[in-house]
Amino acid sequence: DGHASRDTPGLDDAECLAVLAHELHAPLASMQVMIELLGADQPLSPEDLGALVQRLHRGVTWMNTIVENMGTWTAIRDGRLTLNRTGVVVTDWIAAALTLVTPILARKQQGVQVTCPSPAPVVYGDAQRLTQVIINLLVNASRYGS
Repeated sequence: DGHASRDTPGLDDAECLAVLAHELHAPLASMQVMIELLGADQPLSPEDLGALVQRLHRGVTWMNTIVENMGTWTAIRDGRLTLNRTGVVVTDWIAAALTLVTPILARKQQGVQVTCPSPAPVVYGDAQRLTQVIINLLVNASRYGS
């Protein structure tokens, strides 16, 4: 029906704030790495500079989306979270996540290899939330992996 539901009791304010802090950490960490690269002593090529600016733009857009959706926490608590489910090409939301997380991975000399059949499968889901899941998985893998 387009609504997310949970069988567990609602989140209290402290839990909601903890989730929000977790969601904001990944874009902030990614943007911090990009800003450090912009301030590095080594000059960047125009292509690299353009890519960094594009990634920073995506990071700001991501954070704006998180801030705009802070009402989501109330919807989760009340069991009335609406998902924007559409047919989404898997590689599209994975690519969006990788654009934001790649600087974090590169800093630790980590990487991701995506293998997907062609044409890429289409799933029925909320692209923004699927992207957030992949970002969280990758950031956590980077943070806690070797």
